[in-house]
Amino acid sequence: MRGSSLRRSASAALSTVVSITLLSGFWAASPAQAAVSGTAPADFTGTVSLNSTGTVDSEAVVTLSGTYRCSGPSSYAVVNSSVGDRVAISTSVICDGAEHVWVNHGRPNPGPLVRAGQAEVTTRLQRWETGSNGFPRIVTLAVDRKSVDLQAAAQ
Repeated sequence: MRGSSLRRSASAALSTVVSITLLSGFWAASPAQAAVSGTAPADFTGTVSLNSTGTVDSEAVVTLSGTYRCSGPSSYAVVNSSVGDRVAISTSVICDGAEHVWVNHGRPNPGPLVRAGQAEVTTRLQRWETGSNGFPRIVTLAVDRKSVDLQAAAQ
């Protein structure tokens, strides 16, 4: 029975990580909130910017881009973008203190397909850290929100 219990615990932990990843775009603190609540350690910093144009193809695959910069004790972070209230599309990034270009490419879910036109987009620079309970949590370092002109991608 011990092996069965261990598999259930591992499955529950994986489920928690997936849920945190999917929900991070909805509950992550803004930089101002992070500074007030102390969610982001002072030795880990970052900025993110979102370009005002992007593309969407006939299959509703969105491409967004911008720049980021981050530094701190952890070298792993992500830039994720939410189109409206759809779940984020993400890109892994490296925090080395230099400015880099990021590109997110994917189909935001759930909901109706994204089409060409104006869309409200929120982009977050986030990193993983271990919470006080030992479970991973996501810390938001920077946020950029704007209306983005999604143009039809060349076919």
